Amino acid sequence: MTVDWSEVERSIKELLEVLSYGWVREHYGHSMGEAAEHATRLLGGDPKQRYGDRLARLRSAFQQLDRLGIEGYLQLVQLVDTREKLGDFFGQARLPLDEIANLLHYLLHWVLPSRIALRQLIDREDEMALAHVTALRESGIRSTLDILEHARTGQQRAELSARTGVPEGFLYELANRADMTRMPYVSGNTVGHYFRAGCTSLKRLATEDPNVLEEQVAAYFDSIGRNWRRAVDLESAIQIAKVLPEIIEH
Repeated sequence: MTVDWSEVERSIKELLEVLSYGWVREHYGHSMGEAAEHATRLLGGDPKQRYGDRLARLRSAFQQLDRLGIEGYLQLVQLVDTREKLGDFFGQARLPLDEIANLLHYLLHWVLPSRIALRQLIDREDEMALAHVTALRESGIRSTLDILEHARTGQQRAELSARTGVPEGFLYELANRADMTRMPYVSGNTVGHYFRAGCTSLKRLATEDPNVLEEQVAAYFDSIGRNWRRAVDLESAIQIAKVLPEIIEH
């Protein structure tokens, strides 16, 4: 099967950037055997059971990589980061090229956290929030990956606040907004909907009564005249929140 190398290259570049963060390597340090089990919890737990075939393919691929002694996501990506390496790995792993491309796509869009600009997480008509994000950007903190690198714990938030002048409360909320983007295909706009509905952290999604959360979300979307079931997939979000590693100190 033909594989679009330009798309694979883009995926590899993004994956290497994400995996350059220490907190990502710490919290997503799966062995290939663990990666197969993580995929089972992530895709196999889907309330609508939409991913059976894909999950079977991913589990088979991860099990093959485990037999080859691949130790983690970073090693896997580094083994295929040029066309020459990909060709060598293709022969060694005995995995079709499209399966390798599928693995990379899955890691980028389902497993590892997304890189989203902090401006996309705030109300851009809120001048104070814009000023805080600007101050963070001037300190080198521009994305969801950056804020999670520097504001996961209370001590980190206190130090960052002292350095930038941004209030700790704002940093805590921004870190939780960024944390929510670790769910697959969740944009800053979707995070905004969850927060305005009162679902203000992944931990709340994972631990609170789903019926209570549904009431909150339904009430919020009713207030803005929208059908909540078309705007967010709350049932899937709750299931995924239970699977993701907890990284924010509350």
